[in-house]
Amino acid sequence: MFGWYDYLLFASILAISLSIGLGLGLAGGTQKTSREYLLANRNLSEYGHVIGPYIFNTRIAAIDQ
Repeated sequence: MFGWYDYLLFASILAISLSIGLGLGLAGGTQKTSREYLLANRNLSEYGHVIGPYIFNTRIAAIDQ
């Protein structure tokens, strides 16, 4: 059974995600084409190259079990 605090937590996470998405969407990006967007305008740091596969693999492992 969910309590009021569970719904409050869910609503706050949803509000934070929505505000980040709207803020970044309204600010406008520097990418002009979908190729620039998908390739991160060729400016992805080493951290992005390391953390991306890690997140992907942990999600696959969680689905697999």
